[in-house]
Amino acid sequence: MDKPIFVVDDSITHLTLTAGILKEHYPVMTIPSGEKAIALLEKVKPCLILLDIEMPGMDGFDVLKHLKSSEELRTIPVIFLTASIVPEMEKRALEMGVIDIMKKPFDPPALLDQISRLIKA
Repeated sequence: MDKPIFVVDDSITHLTLTAGILKEHYPVMTIPSGEKAIALLEKVKPCLILLDIEMPGMDGFDVLKHLKSSEELRTIPVIFLTASIVPEMEKRALEMGVIDIMKKPFDPPALLDQISRLIKA
């Protein structure tokens, strides 16, 4: 697999932890903001995006809206990562097309299992 997994989060701690879990199994690119993720998507197409919801500037919903409005990017699977899952937020995210929502801190084996299923699909 040459396409990386994007991990987009404004927390350096979460970026480091998530990349540490994934890097033994997948190529990973860590991105500290929604704006930088959008800019990078001009050059690199990931196989999957792990996307924090709550970020300053462009939040996860803004990034997801951008992805879904692009013919070229709309099929990239997105998993939202969030510290708190609110039912209205979950409903909105699923209606907008996220594959899953995982609560931080997440269980590393569960995350790897979900990614494995998505990438093989």
